[in-house]
Amino acid sequence: MESDAVYFRRRASEENLAAIRADHPRARKAHLELAGRYDDLADAIDEQERSALPRRRRGKRTGMWL
Repeated sequence: MESDAVYFRRRASEENLAAIRADHPRARKAHLELAGRYDDLADAIDEQERSALPRRRRGKRTGMWL
């Protein structure tokens, strides 16, 4: 099962393709707006997931690769 972020990125891509194929300017605009919304949702999920990760401590480095 794909993640929500992957789903929204896929839907944005599909809407961008639909915009390219649309004959009417208003339909093209609607598809582009939907693509933007899907991208925004995916970005929000990515940002939330990044902020949930533990932050690396700055300063002293430890481990094998110094």
